[in-house]
Amino acid sequence: LLEDHRRFGIYAHDLLATVQHAGDVEEAIQRFAESRQLNDDETAKLGEVARRVVEDPLTARFFSPEYTAKNECDLVADGRRGRPDRVVLTPTETWVVDFKTGTPLDVHRSQVQAYCKALSDMGYPQVRGYLLYISTHASTVDCVRVD
Repeated sequence: LLEDHRRFGIYAHDLLATVQHAGDVEEAIQRFAESRQLNDDETAKLGEVARRVVEDPLTARFFSPEYTAKNECDLVADGRRGRPDRVVLTPTETWVVDFKTGTPLDVHRSQVQAYCKALSDMGYPQVRGYLLYISTHASTVDCVRVD
């Protein structure tokens, strides 16, 4: 099931959308696995991905309980509706985070830039964009800042 890279990407994305903060990850994994009726191997693979994302030194801050996070919130950017995967509000900055699997594409960067512009235009402070590329083998998480 998860050997299909597209399905893996969808499941990894959907699982991470249910994680509010790092401390929620284990419960989120179990709920997600039950709702999708995943077997033990699939649950382990997705769990490894989710843990890596919330624990990696480059990305852990996006899941810190000291900040407010909004997952999958509707946003109008350039006259089109969008839905950033995660918007994190800190006292001094706003981080737009989008999860991706597969090959980095220019359209990913453009998408996050549009979200950042929309939030900046709404008055959010110091808006920064990030793309988190998740390896289908769960061995790496690449964090790319989008300016």
